[in-house]
Amino acid sequence: MFQNNNTAIIKRIAKTTRKTEKRLNVTATVMIILSVAVSFAMCLFMLAQERNYDLVKQNMPQINILQVSDDMIQKMSQDQAFSQVSVNSKIDNYTNKDYSVGIMYMDRSYLNGKGKDIEGRMPEAADEVLLDSYYAQRLNVKTGDTVSLKISGQEKEFTVTGLLSDVKKTSSDSRNYIVIVSKEFLNQSSKPVLYNAGLYLPNGSQLSEEEVQQKMEEVQQNYQLLKENLNLNNSVLMKGNSFQSRFSQTGVLLGLTIFIFIAAAIVIYSLFYISVSQKTRQYGQLRAIGTTKKQIKKLVRSVGVSFLKTGLPLGLVIGGIAGYAMDPNGWYWLHTWIAALVVICLSTICILIAVSAPASKAAEITPIEAVRYSGYESANLKVSQKTHRRITPVSLAKMNFTRDRKKAYSTLFSLAIGGILFVVVSGIFASYYPENEVREHYYPNGGSYSISVDGENQVSESKLIEEAQKIPGVEKIYPYYKIAKAPTATDEWENPLNSMFCTKNDFGYLNRTVEGTIDYDAMVKENGVVFRRYDAETKDGIDCHLGDLIHVQFNENGKTVTDTFKVFAVVDGSGSTSFGSENAPILFFPMDTKSKIVDTKKLDLIEIVTDPSAEEEIGTVLQNFVDQSDGLELSSYEAKVQAAAAMPGIIFTGLRILSIFIVLFGLINYLNTTITNFFTQKRERGMLQAVGTTKSQLAKMFFAEGLYYMVGMLSCMLVVGPVVLRLLIKVINNVSYVFTFPTLPIVGFTAALLIIQVLLTLYTMRTMRKESLVESLTGNV
Repeated sequence: MFQNNNTAIIKRIAKTTRKTEKRLNVTATVMIILSVAVSFAMCLFMLAQERNYDLVKQNMPQINILQVSDDMIQKMSQDQAFSQVSVNSKIDNYTNKDYSVGIMYMDRSYLNGKGKDIEGRMPEAADEVLLDSYYAQRLNVKTGDTVSLKISGQEKEFTVTGLLSDVKKTSSDSRNYIVIVSKEFLNQSSKPVLYNAGLYLPNGSQLSEEEVQQKMEEVQQNYQLLKENLNLNNSVLMKGNSFQSRFSQTGVLLGLTIFIFIAAAIVIYSLFYISVSQKTRQYGQLRAIGTTKKQIKKLVRSVGVSFLKTGLPLGLVIGGIAGYAMDPNGWYWLHTWIAALVVICLSTICILIAVSAPASKAAEITPIEAVRYSGYESANLKVSQKTHRRITPVSLAKMNFTRDRKKAYSTLFSLAIGGILFVVVSGIFASYYPENEVREHYYPNGGSYSISVDGENQVSESKLIEEAQKIPGVEKIYPYYKIAKAPTATDEWENPLNSMFCTKNDFGYLNRTVEGTIDYDAMVKENGVVFRRYDAETKDGIDCHLGDLIHVQFNENGKTVTDTFKVFAVVDGSGSTSFGSENAPILFFPMDTKSKIVDTKKLDLIEIVTDPSAEEEIGTVLQNFVDQSDGLELSSYEAKVQAAAAMPGIIFTGLRILSIFIVLFGLINYLNTTITNFFTQKRERGMLQAVGTTKSQLAKMFFAEGLYYMVGMLSCMLVVGPVVLRLLIKVINNVSYVFTFPTLPIVGFTAALLIIQVLLTLYTMRTMRKESLVESLTGNV
């Protein structure tokens, strides 16, 4: 059967459509550019973080050795069993109410293994140092300047030879600074110098954990080292967890990218749906002259693909520049090409899916339907059974809103998604309270300051507490006691563990009980203990359960004795708190325990509760007191809160960017829908004016129609958003997160929406004033 061969005509019509429909052309292209640029930049940034971590891992040693002499370091450096030996040595550290400083010696390889970049050169002379870049900012110095630093209680002048920064550019000021001195400075020390060493094995990255463990045992035997002074570098060897972490990050990255393109696809769908609805007569005419359904679909799709051809390259260029600007150190061509390929595939799939539904709608238009089409009737409009209808600007706005439900709902859906995401992301930030975490884990009794005691330079407990209590404004002092590295064993494992003594009140802060119950009186009677389960220790097989017996060795009158304790409860601990770091306590004994182990306890720190009205002055007095004493360090609640608040969150940063752009996509969709409706309803406005409707009433109708979208969006945002936010906070399950409705961001967001609607209304009123009644009645549909 004969069929017209109009393939070339389809291409020409598609080209003409792109030129004539400027609003569709610009809006669709901008949407594609935005979605591609944001996705590509986000992919490059997160992949750069992963590459930075991989680069740091490549510079990490496989085995760590603690407290060895310089002679031992020299022997190891000549040992062919090691490809490299890096060293560091802690010289001094001091803290005050605002920050802490660690004075150390590290060679370049050790710094690289710590993920540090050096801007400048390593110190060589005794009066030269490297400074943490954030510390240099605090001191207002730069490379080449002279700076006065306190080391071992004495002020000395040093020349700054360079600045240290993290390879991961997402780091922020933690207020924990390091200062690197030279080997020459170390050699001039009057005290014996002990080093910590990092041992690099030949082809270490290729070795399994079992092989590295075997090498470590050989090192221990060959150099006659204590077992507790050697450990594996878990950061290098945890391949399984690294894979899991990478898979998790990749999954989040892929999910965010897909979400962006889904949001963009909804807008593209709405744009083409409106375009197809406006061109009902044209598609019907094409069908009348012999164009097939397949060719109509191809026509609509070719228009969509043409926008993709323009927007995709521009989006990739913009996104690539943005990704490089965010983290140039992580730029890696393999990652770039992979990310570009993923973005290209996802964007193409999403855009083609978005265009397919309008293309099918266009293909189903018949010549008869096109003849009947009036431009302001809808096949979806149900015939009203009412004999009388009240005609007001609001009722007319409602009829306009419900005329084409698919178009209205798609626009409303894109707005609602953006609003819900905005509530969730804003709520996550509003729900973050670093004060809660710091208060629970560091200052549980409401203190403002704490003074920690050096384990090697124990001061008199009574003297410290007495001197602190003399300071005017100090209201109460809470001492905390510990035992460092007590030899501990069960029937299944043996390892030295840090321990802490708690009062009945202190045990109340161990509120994450996994097994058993913390019964203080029963633990005192039955030699009980609480065990804290810590992931890093559990990985090495160090774990306990309710009822297990733990044997702890301690010194009693010069003799080593062993006492047995029963596990009454197991609590959970994380890696970022005083009860969760690698040096934090694992065992918690009652302060009133009948065991003689209580006689071996040492003062760890005191928490100081002060008069709130004199907190700053008391801090200054405490700082002077600590500066004049050996083995004491001052920390403040406020400094820890500020350090915790400065911690970066890559995922949350990505979510914040995502929410902004999703809202932007929704607003673009809304603006396109409303402006398109305004121009396509030009003849309707003329007819309404002809029967007596004023332009002011028409403006009110337009404003009311916009409010239907705004109210629908806000309803979804305020109902669904808080529900999703509450569920997420519950999943996070962290003391720092407390569900908080983001009132100020929502009020600001709502105000911005109303301003946009008012500006749109003013625009329509200005446009209508320029139109005569004849122009409106003869306007194109």
